[in-house]
Amino acid sequence: MPHYDADWFKSALNAMHDKVLIKGTASEILWANTAFLELYGMTEDELFELVDADHSDPDDTLQYVIDDQTVVDSGQHLEIPQEIVRNSDGVGFHLHTVKSPIFEGDQVVRTVGVSRNLTIDDSPKRDFDQANAKAFVAPLKALTRSFPNPMMMVDVKARVIHTNALWDAVFGGVDITPNSYFLTAYEGFDALSQCIGDCMRTNSNQHITMSLPKEGLARHVYTVQVSPWAFENGTMGGATIIATDVSALHQQSAALQSANDELMQYAYRASHDLKGPIMTVKGLASLIIEDVEAGETAEALESARAITIMMERLENNVKSILDLARADLEDGQSSAVDLHAMLGEICDGLSANLARSGVQVENRLHVQHMQSQPTRLRQILENLIANSVRYHAPERLEKYVRVRSSETEESVAIDIEDNGLGIPDDAGDRIFERFTRFSRNSEGSGLGLAIVKRNVDALSGRIDVQSSDAGTAIRVVVPKTQPEEERT
Repeated sequence: MPHYDADWFKSALNAMHDKVLIKGTASEILWANTAFLELYGMTEDELFELVDADHSDPDDTLQYVIDDQTVVDSGQHLEIPQEIVRNSDGVGFHLHTVKSPIFEGDQVVRTVGVSRNLTIDDSPKRDFDQANAKAFVAPLKALTRSFPNPMMMVDVKARVIHTNALWDAVFGGVDITPNSYFLTAYEGFDALSQCIGDCMRTNSNQHITMSLPKEGLARHVYTVQVSPWAFENGTMGGATIIATDVSALHQQSAALQSANDELMQYAYRASHDLKGPIMTVKGLASLIIEDVEAGETAEALESARAITIMMERLENNVKSILDLARADLEDGQSSAVDLHAMLGEICDGLSANLARSGVQVENRLHVQHMQSQPTRLRQILENLIANSVRYHAPERLEKYVRVRSSETEESVAIDIEDNGLGIPDDAGDRIFERFTRFSRNSEGSGLGLAIVKRNVDALSGRIDVQSSDAGTAIRVVVPKTQPEEERT
C-alpha cells in the first residue's frame, strides 16, 4: 500500500491547473501550489506568512480577508462565483473560488481555497461583488483622511487599511501594506489591540484610555473609541479607531482631586490647631470660676493671663489661615512699593516679639522702591521676618535679622538673613508645606513659609533657602513689573 505523506499530496496539488492556497486563521498564507506561485511570480518562501502581495489592490485584499473570516467563523464552505486576483504584472484575472475550513477537533485551524480561471462573459457574480465593496469603502477612507481627530481603519483581521495624518503624528506613521497587522505595526499597544478584538468579536463599541509620551512635553492622555463598521449587506468589514486628546481635562481632574485632598488635609489640620486652644481656654475658664467662688483671686488671675496668651496664639493661627487664603485670592494689582516704609510697618507690628526676644532687625535695603503687588510682598516679608524672630537662638548675645535688597534689569532680590536656630539639613522642600514645624517648642501655625511660597509663585518669582547652625539666609527674587496704567 503506497505511503501518502506530505510530499505526495504536494506533488498531486502542484500537478493541478487550478490554484490552491492554504491559509491560517489570520489570513496569512501557509502554502500555495505551483499554479498559484506562477500567478504571483513568487516563491513559496516569499509567499509564506503574507496576506497578499504588495502589488495587489488593497480593496481586493480587504474582500479576501472578509471571505476568509466568514469561513473561519461559520466553519462552512464558501463559494465565490467571481473574484479578481492580480498577477505580478498587475493584470487582473477573474476566478471562481471555493474556500473550505480545515478542522482540528471542532476548531477551524486553517482554510483551503481552490480557484479556477473564468471568462468574464459567462461568469456568474456574487450578490455583493468587489466593485460594490470598493465603492462602499472609499467614502470611509475619505472620512478617515479628513477626520479632525487621529483616526484609523482596520479590517476584520485587524490589518491597517488606512490612517490619517493626525494618527501618524500622534501614534507614529507606518507604511501600509497588505500585511500590516495592527499589533505588529504598533508594538506595545496590546491593550488597544485587545480593545479592537473585543469590538469585532462582540460587534459593539469599545473605548480605552491611553497615556502616551510626547517628545519634550508631559505625557498626553487620549480616550480611544473603537467602533465596528459593516458593508451594506451587513457583513462586518472591520473597525474604526478614533482618538481624542483629553490631556487638559485629565490634568484638570487630577488637579481638582489633588486640591480636594489638600483641602481635606487642610481642614483637618486647621481644625486641630484651632480646637486645641479653644479646649484649653474652656478648661481655664472653668478654673477661674472655681477660683473666684473659692476667693482665690491670685490663681484666677494667673488663669486669665494664660487665657490671654492662648487667645493671642489662636488669633495668630486664624490670621495665618486667612493670609494663606488671601494668597490665593489676591487680585494681582501692581503698584508702587516703598520697601523702607513697608519694613518699618512690619517691625512696628512685631515690636512686642522683638522686645521679648532681643532680636534686632537691620535695614540694609539698597533698593527702596519697586513695582509689585503690595499685599503679596508684605506677606512675604512679614512671614520671613516673623519666622527669623520666632526661631532666634536665645544663647547668642547678638541676635539679628538683616534685610537687604538688590536689583538687575529684570528683577529685584530681597535677602533675609538671621543667626537663629536654622533649618534641619534634611528638610528640603518640606519647609514650604503647610503646618510644617521643625521645633517641638514652636508656637507658630506652621503656615508661614507656605504663605511665602504661594505669594512668590503668584509673583512669578523664586525663593532660595540656605541654612546651617549659624543661621538661615533666604533670598526672594521677583521680576520687575510695570504700573497698571502703562500695561493697559
